[in-house]
Amino acid sequence: MSQQVSLQVDKELIDAIDALVSEGMFRSRSEAIKAALMGFIRTKNAERVRAVYEEFISEAISHFRR
Repeated sequence: MSQQVSLQVDKELIDAIDALVSEGMFRSRSEAIKAALMGFIRTKNAERVRAVYEEFISEAISHFRR
């Protein structure tokens, strides 16, 4: 189920989004914004996983050295 979200953005950002749509990279502004949000969320999730992994490795190494 999708929900509608309203937001305001600067003209420069709208122009950039419209250029991507005009170039055929996206079918609509909505599609471009969804893709950007998904990319951001994937990046943040990857950062979280990396932090947990690094903490796990750090702890494992410290236990191994004892």
